[in-house]
Amino acid sequence: MDTTPHPRHDGDGGQEHTEVEVVLLGGPPDWHGRTLSMPASAAVRESAGAHLISDHTPHRTMEEDTDPRAVYDPDPAPAPQRVWWFRGWLPASTTRMEWVRPSPADREPVEATLDGHGAPAAWTAPDGTRWAVDRLQVHWVYEGEGAAGGDVGVWQVRAHSSAEQAAVWELVCDPAVGWAAARVPASG
Repeated sequence: MDTTPHPRHDGDGGQEHTEVEVVLLGGPPDWHGRTLSMPASAAVRESAGAHLISDHTPHRTMEEDTDPRAVYDPDPAPAPQRVWWFRGWLPASTTRMEWVRPSPADREPVEATLDGHGAPAAWTAPDGTRWAVDRLQVHWVYEGEGAAGGDVGVWQVRAHSSAEQAAVWELVCDPAVGWAAARVPASG
């Protein structure tokens, strides 16, 4: 991914604008992994983000907004500003939870391997089972909620092992404690 600002001229007066590229991770398949080019002024961390139209929205009842937008934005500093993560749908569903969370008591410590963007690519469970991430679904950061007051990263992923079919898992990284994983319960 190119993070070097690129000057361009608009067609309305020849003024130079600087563009940057951001990569989108997680979320619907029509946006995951895509790179967007935008004015650098729109990619400032404090105000950066996008609400994108998708062809792969979750099922909604007719009483709800049946065309929610996919929400992407960067993690807080010091995380890379040019990596935007899927955070969920806007508006959120009013009739069902779109993201089921496992109980913290179900988490077990794991050894995680990260990809080039800092997302979990695989992990090894305490019993030695190696899980490979097939698809990053959603990522959140809970600022200041870690064991030592730091930020906690949460990823929901679809993953498989050599012995088990794919399942949805939640991986949590608290820098003071390390990585933990729990299988996400089925959502009825």
